[in-house]
Amino acid sequence: MGFAANAGVVAYFVCAAIAHVRARFTGATFWVNCLGMLAFSTGVLLLSYL
Repeated sequence: MGFAANAGVVAYFVCAAIAHVRARFTGATFWVNCLGMLAFSTGVLLLSYL
């Protein structure tokens, strides 16, 4: 259950990153918030289940 929730969060941030790039909204907010949280959630996923 936890893995599915964490994978869903990672998928959400991947989709958000794609949407930001397609909308050409790649300012500081994109780099810090979107990609930062994508990296953080991916790191949590990897550290939790490896």
